[in-house]
Amino acid sequence: METEELSERLTDAEALLALQDRRLKQVENREIKTPACNIPDYTASFEEIKQLLRTQHTALPILKIDAHLKALHKTISGIPKVLPVKHHHHLEDSALGFIGGGFVLLLLTAVSASLCFSLYRENSLLQERSLKYRLTRLYYPAITRWMDSTYSRSPDSTRQLVESLEARQQAILQAQELEKRKQEEAREATQKLEQLLNGKEKLPASR
Repeated sequence: METEELSERLTDAEALLALQDRRLKQVENREIKTPACNIPDYTASFEEIKQLLRTQHTALPILKIDAHLKALHKTISGIPKVLPVKHHHHLEDSALGFIGGGFVLLLLTAVSASLCFSLYRENSLLQERSLKYRLTRLYYPAITRWMDSTYSRSPDSTRQLVESLEARQQAILQAQELEKRKQEEAREATQKLEQLLNGKEKLPASR
């Protein structure tokens, strides 16, 4: 039974394939009819346009062409051989910022150098005074102890005492300088008086 069913199925398949083959042949042999399209012939119009362009081109007067050439030559002659170039120097905002920053840095460097020099001089003076104090303490220990004890008891009073003593010493020096100058002036006056007296003695006696 199974063999008969299989043979029937094969027979049906062969019949279906034969049918499909006949339909494909019919489609291949069928002519495809396209609808007629009437495209107008523009050949005559194109020829007319071509002739019109030719006549317009040849109808341009020679004098007009010459005028155009002269104008073109004049324009070309007016162009300078060397074009002047103007240089516009300007600074961008970023460049101005850099310049300002550089100026500020330069100013800070100058102030720092001045401050360092001032501190160096002050440090040198302090070292000098320290050396003098150490030398005084070595040769005059009693005086050094007295100065230390006096300053430790009352710094303000010691400062006032030193200032008053310095002012007194300065006044004494000025008085001594004034006295010395007066003595010099008195000696010069005495010398001039002696010269005048000696000059009178040398004069001849009147008759």
